[in-house]
This record gives sequence, structure tokens and C-alpha cells, in this order.
Amino acid sequence: AASQRIEALDVVRGFALLGIFLMNIEFFNRTFATFNEGLPRDLTGIDWWAGWFVAYFVQGKFWTIFSLLFGMGFAVMMVRAERAGREFESVYLRRVLALAVFGAAHYIFLWQGDILFSYAIAALMLMIVLYGKTKPLLISIAVVVGLGFIPDWDRFYGVAAGLASAGLIALYLRSEKRVNVRGHSVPIFSFILLLVGSLLVVAAGVFWVLPDGPVEPRLPLSVFGPLMLIVGWLSWKYFEPVEKRSVRLAVSLYLFFATAMTLGGTVQHFAPDPDAGVVIAAQKPADERKLTLPAAIEKTAAKADMEAATKSSVEPSPVVRPVAVAPNADAKVNAPALAKEAAKTPPDADKKAEEKKPRKTRGLMSKEDSIEVQGTVLEKFPSGLFSVQLEHDRVV
Repeated sequence: AASQRIEALDVVRGFALLGIFLMNIEFFNRTFATFNEGLPRDLTGIDWWAGWFVAYFVQGKFWTIFSLLFGMGFAVMMVRAERAGREFESVYLRRVLALAVFGAAHYIFLWQGDILFSYAIAALMLMIVLYGKTKPLLISIAVVVGLGFIPDWDRFYGVAAGLASAGLIALYLRSEKRVNVRGHSVPIFSFILLLVGSLLVVAAGVFWVLPDGPVEPRLPLSVFGPLMLIVGWLSWKYFEPVEKRSVRLAVSLYLFFATAMTLGGTVQHFAPDPDAGVVIAAQKPADERKLTLPAAIEKTAAKADMEAATKSSVEPSPVVRPVAVAPNADAKVNAPALAKEAAKTPPDADKKAEEKKPRKTRGLMSKEDSIEVQGTVLEKFPSGLFSVQLEHDRVV
């Protein structure tokens, strides 16, 4: 009814829709792949000024206002239903389902930048937070995780994480259960956060200490682990009173993700890049690269060099080469002179040929699967051995 409308909300809602309209006008005129790439380079004149205004005063501003109004509309409908004694859950779920169908059709048939389906998912999470039950939620999480094991269905893990997050928030807002830890009564929400945060901190320390440990999880675990410990302790200390939990939850969620993004970017900026050494080594000239071989390879290579030096120091035996003689019976052949000439072998040429001949040696493989020596990667063979090729008395 007209008397039930809140004019202030309608005004703000119209202002938010105007901003979304301006944002969509720009992106309807460019490909979806160019999102978040700034102003197009070919803009000039008034087109450039319009694009500049949208980029700095519209982008990322109005959809947040509309999201806030979406939550306020949910709260107004819920309060009015409770006052009138009407059922709210089934009615609102039907509205959410209709919104999801409309958003999916918009995404499939019209435009990939649809946000209505995301609003429907957010509304469903809100219903789980306020009205969800523990056992059905746990069963749903288990089923979704099981679907994630199917090949090419790993995105269901994200759905499971979303359901688990909604369940944790519901525990903080609606559960009064506690766990006794060494004489201290800890809320179950705080206990879960403290437990998970401790595991993440331990995992981060192990990954940083292990030389061959995974590199990608180090930074996220190092940031989220301590943050979860801090949030768990604060939620334990400020768990009461119940009336202030919703406000504290809203502020905590905002500060948690803002702090996580800030700390993550700071650590990523100042922390040493684990791949920097490989890149720098690849950019150096071959003669400036350090020869880093295991002791077994160095010993084998030194032995091969010694054998090569001993072999090259021995004078090669003369080789008698046949000499063609014209078939003339009257011709006199100086046999001693021909034999002496045929026996001549240039020792320098034989030494050079012997030095240029590649030699191979074999030895045990180290822990690494491959070793880079002077720009050449020595791959590991199936038998666990490696192959090093020597040329001109040096490793190549």
C-alpha cells in the first residue's frame, strides 16, 4: 500500500539505480573482457570527460548502495511480517527463487554482467544465517563437498565454503553453546575460529620452513591464520550482550576483509619472490652463472677430467695410410720415403679432435628433479641417474 512505502528508501533506491544505469551504458558499449581496464584509449572530447566521470564517480559506488537497500528491504519485510503475524520464510523464499530465475535468464540470454542472481544467492545465505538449522546445513555441506570430487566440478568447493561461512555466522548470532577448555567457558563460535586459526598458523610455519614445500599457500595462510586467532579471541571476549552481536558482526566482517586485503598486499610487496632467483639466473650470461652441482656430480666430473687429461698426454701411435701408386712397371718407387711420409700424423690435429669429442659420465641424482648448469637443464632419468656431457674439459 502507498501508506506503507518509506519515501526515503525509495529516493535512495532511485539514486542508486541511476548510477547503475550510467555504469551499464558504458559497459554495454565495450566487450566484457575489457572490464576494469580503465578508460578506452580512443576516447576524445566529451566522450573522454564522460568516461572519466563514470570511472571516478560512478564505478564501484552505486551497486554497494543498492546492496545496502536490498538488505534494508529484507529487514523491513521481516519486521512487518512478525508484527502482522504472517509467515515470512516461505513468502521470501518464493521471491528469492523468482529473482534467481530472472537473473539466470538475464545472464544466459542477454548479458554476462548480471548481478541479480548474485543478489538471490546473498538473500539465500541471509535466510540460512537467520533461520538455518544445524543438521540440514551439515548435510548440505557434505553433499556439496562430495559433488566437488566429480571431475570438472571443483567449483562446488566454493559453494561449500559459502555454506560453512553462513553457518559460522549463524552460530555467533543464535547459538549459546560453549566449550570448556582448561576451566574456561569458550563460545563454540570462538572455539572453532581459534582452532582453525591455530591450524592455519602451524601450516604456514611448516610451508615456510620446508625447502621444497608449496609456495602459493604461504602468503594466504600467514595472513588469515593470525587474523582468525584475533577474531576468535575478540568474539570470545565480547560475546555478550546478545543485542550487540549483529552490529559487532557487521563491523568485524568489514574490518576483517579490509585488513586481510591490506596485509596481503603489503606482505606480497615486501616479501622476497621465491621465483626471483630463477629469473635472475636465467638472465645472466652463461659464463657468469655459478656451477652448483652435488658432491657426487663434482666427483664424477673431476674423475672424467683427469682421465681425459691423462689420455691426451699420451702420444698417439702412428697410423700407416695407404698410398696410391701408378701401375707402371718401369717406375721406381722409393719405399722408405713413402712409408715415412705415410707414417706422419699431425699430433696437434689429433689432440684437438680428441678434445672436441664429447664425453659422458653418470652419477647419482640429488633431491632436485633437474639441475641447471650453464644454461643447460640436466633432467632426471627414470633410473634415477643423470647425464652430464663434458666438452673442452668443462661441464656444459
